[in-house]
Amino acid sequence: MPDHLDDVEFLKQHLSGDPPEELLEQIASTVVDHMADSFPELSLKSRPMEAVLDEFREKKLEEVESTGQYRRKLDYLQTYLEDEALIESTEDLTSEDVEQYDTWRQYESLPRDEPLADTTLSDDMYLFREFIRYLIEHRMAPVRFEKSVEIPDIDYAGGEGADEKNSIRR
Repeated sequence: MPDHLDDVEFLKQHLSGDPPEELLEQIASTVVDHMADSFPELSLKSRPMEAVLDEFREKKLEEVESTGQYRRKLDYLQTYLEDEALIESTEDLTSEDVEQYDTWRQYESLPRDEPLADTTLSDDMYLFREFIRYLIEHRMAPVRFEKSVEIPDIDYAGGEGADEKNSIRR
């Protein structure tokens, strides 16, 4: 019983005022984990990653016009998850895997010395975030994973993302 009282005091102390978002997420995650025993519908589903990627690919390619471009981006996503992070099922995916996708995509996914352009990386990270949201919506990943997807800012006013072939050189 003393542990319970310590937990209550901890919560009172840290929830007064403006608690950090990380603490609130930790509390919510803990509550859901404890409730999952009583309410199995709250627990995360485990599915083979290959099947989930196939479903997401099919859904995404139905939505877009430029399927060739999206096929390549989806191929990179699949390569990372299955070959680099070695994710066999959705339950194997960790926040660290989610956080490392942008670094892998920018520096390791291509056989060249130059990193991937920020505009391309940004596009790929939007797609990756969409995939993570798909997992969350279908209860195959925790909500906190979405916050682990960082999309780089593009300085369009400063010329980033401009088509160099069409820009005027002085």
